[in-house]
Parts: sequence; C-alpha cells; structure tokens
Amino acid sequence: MKLVDQNNSPLMPGYTVRINGQQDGMVGYDGEVFIPNLLKQNKLEVDLLDHGSCQVDFAYKNTQYSTKKLGLMYVDKYC
Repeated sequence: MKLVDQNNSPLMPGYTVRINGQQDGMVGYDGEVFIPNLLKQNKLEVDLLDHGSCQVDFAYKNTQYSTKKLGLMYVDKYC
C-alpha cells in the first residue's frame, strides 16, 4: 500500500504504522507499507510525530495471490 499526503507526495519513511490495532509496521521509501495478514475490513493508523496522526480504513478482497499491491491510499482524507 502506498500512503500519500494532501499534496499527493509519498509519506516520509520511518513513520510508525499500527495495523488493525495490533501489528506494528513502518512507512518505507515512496510511502509504501507492507501489511501482512489482511482482514476483509482493515484500519491503518499512522503516527506522524509532531504532525499528529492519520487513519486509513480500507477493505480487502482475498485472491489466490499472496502478495498484491493495493495502490494509493490518501491519508489526507482521514486526518
């Protein structure tokens, strides 16, 4: 999943990500986040340090492939 801000710029690498209230991850280069074990409905919370936090809710449809790029998720819609 690629996370971008309101200017359509990728989020900076290093921000902490909480996935479905349990798993921790990190924003990587180009705003990409690897999310294992997706559910049908998911919640991603990004800690933007002194800029607050953002939340992204998204649905996932399981396919036969184990790795799938989900595309862009605009965090500015959820801040």
